[in-house]
Amino acid sequence: MSEFFRFVGYAFIDDTDVIQSALKDDPEAARLQLQEAIDTWEFSLKATCGAIVPEKTVWWLVSFQWSGSSWKYAGILDSPGELFVNDITNTRKPIKRLEPYQAYETLGVFLAPDGNLDEQFHKMLTAATKWADNLRTGVISRDEVWLALQSTILRTLAYPLPAIRLTKAQCEAIIAPILRYCLLAMGVCRNFPRRLVHSTLDYMGLDIRHLFFYRKS
Repeated sequence: MSEFFRFVGYAFIDDTDVIQSALKDDPEAARLQLQEAIDTWEFSLKATCGAIVPEKTVWWLVSFQWSGSSWKYAGILDSPGELFVNDITNTRKPIKRLEPYQAYETLGVFLAPDGNLDEQFHKMLTAATKWADNLRTGVISRDEVWLALQSTILRTLAYPLPAIRLTKAQCEAIIAPILRYCLLAMGVCRNFPRRLVHSTLDYMGLDIRHLFFYRKS
């Protein structure tokens, strides 16, 4: 049994996502309806002394094409089209369009319509590596290393987990530079069994949560 539904969008403070779909497989119809929705949204913001900043706004068109053996996301060349919005001076400007595989940061998390998490993975890996390098060049006690680990970088890495689905291998790659520094800094052999590293204190572990299971509890 099929069911039709309409999903308008969602907003958090000034970060708003407007979603438009068509009842039929017609990307152009969806684009025209979205243009109307954008104009209505922009006009409503002006009425409450707000405005849309075109330079901070992007859009995607999600459509599919048959490649001969499987379905694929249609690119900009496959389904051309533009959207426009008035800026604070009522100047009509184009909105930047991204390909379905291109991620954009929303509320601190990089997401792409096709579901790939390459950009978000790179961001988390970079944050972990930079954190480990910063602490490596400082001088803090063993207890302070564990406290810093639990109260700073692990909180940072845990923040996007409810919105993404990294593989176990990706999670271990992200935490690797942190463990390389932290284990030695805490007086623990760097080859300490990872099962104990990620186990709780009740089982004589180090209570360093594995990112792959962090969101599950």
